[in-house]
Amino acid sequence: MAALYLVLTGGMSLAKDSDADEIQVAKDDNYYYMKDVEKAKEAIRTNPDDAIAYCNLGYAYHSLGKYKKAIEACRQAIKIDPNDSYSYQIIGNAYRLSGRNKEAVKEYIHSIKIDPDNSFPHYWLGLAYSNLSMYKKAVESYKQAVRIAPANGYQDSLGMAYSNLGMYKEAVEAFKQAVRRFPDAENHFNLGSAYHFLNDRSSSLEQYKILKSIDAEKANELFNLIYK
Repeated sequence: MAALYLVLTGGMSLAKDSDADEIQVAKDDNYYYMKDVEKAKEAIRTNPDDAIAYCNLGYAYHSLGKYKKAIEACRQAIKIDPNDSYSYQIIGNAYRLSGRNKEAVKEYIHSIKIDPDNSFPHYWLGLAYSNLSMYKKAVESYKQAVRIAPANGYQDSLGMAYSNLGMYKEAVEAFKQAVRRFPDAENHFNLGSAYHFLNDRSSSLEQYKILKSIDAEKANELFNLIYK
């Protein structure tokens, strides 16, 4: 049986020296994903009832941005194995990245029913709900993702959903957790912004001071928000 790839765990952020380097990385990735397509097709030729091979094929197509083919391959995987939660996730992501968020929601819910303790479909469900401006449902999905895998960094998305609901106290708590795990410029900015909307200028300025040593541009953006 073909090996199941480690699918849909989020991409690594790599520092690149130039646009040319970034383009080369993308080309290299595409080369490997095209090889993965061929490997999966070969596995399917060997065993046409190999659900994992169809799932791998769907993931490779998804990674190449060929979402229609990804959906077709994963539908075949599900036809063979109705409990294939990964294929539902891949289909959901293909729909979401195509702007078809309502359809994505249905796929993520299917995946969660099969594998409720996997944080990823909860998180992606939250993204789909956020894209649909259904922020209350997004909050619940993100909270489930955080509960299952608190180290995976979902707190920033939870904070944004709270902010979109005007629930800034809750947003502050979520962003505090995000900053503790990933003290990057974006999380400090979001925390400072949430403090601003709570009229807590002192705490917002503390985030501004931190940002000055991390990202001058984001620091200026927060400063302008505080004193606009």
